[in-house]
Amino acid sequence: NALYGNRVEGVDPQVQDALALENLVLAARAADRVGAILLIETLNKPESPLYPLVSAPAAIEVVDKVNAATGLGNAKFLLDLYHLSMNGEDLSQVIKAYAAKTGHVQIADNPGRGAPGTGSLPLE
Repeated sequence: NALYGNRVEGVDPQVQDALALENLVLAARAADRVGAILLIETLNKPESPLYPLVSAPAAIEVVDKVNAATGLGNAKFLLDLYHLSMNGEDLSQVIKAYAAKTGHVQIADNPGRGAPGTGSLPLE
């Protein structure tokens, strides 16, 4: 799981995005050497206000850019139900849209980030 990095005030976001992509490409290549995948995760805006990947499409865009840059195809989406639900995303739609690009799923209920059934997510 390679986090994208928080925004740094006073630094052009495009410069930060280029550096994040450069580092993730290096990480994907290193992971490939040991037969591993690189996971790209969204966080949620309320708890991580400086983290720029707060939607599934934003994370998938990075996954696609890393894979295009390396040609390896080992960058995958880390589908975290808690973070996605905190961002107001339709979990069923995200799963349907991005299952093929998903490398790992984390399940926690919302609110509370507890075990399934402790919150209000439809985790049946």
